[in-house]
Amino acid sequence: PSDAIDMQPGSQIQVVERVEINQCEGDTFETETQLIVGPPADVVVNIACLQENGGDCRSISQPETTEGCQEDVLYTYRVVNTGAVDANIITLERTRNGEIRDLLPL
Repeated sequence: PSDAIDMQPGSQIQVVERVEINQCEGDTFETETQLIVGPPADVVVNIACLQENGGDCRSISQPETTEGCQEDVLYTYRVVNTGAVDANIITLERTRNGEIRDLLPL
């Protein structure tokens, strides 16, 4: 595991991960995060998936030809300390289709 990251109240950190998808094969992803924080604090993680053109991943349509099947999308993980005390981010991992990846260091 990586070193803990200190987050002051109201602060946020962001991690961006580029993922290549195959639209012709109908790639789908189930993504979730695991966050371990100490001491107890109010911290939230938001996940967004955007196409490189800024469109939401949910609006990706299958191409009419086999050209252009591959497309990069950007997963953005935004961690926000919404509480009134400092938070130490001990673990921030994402699981996508069974594959676990440590998102620290940021």
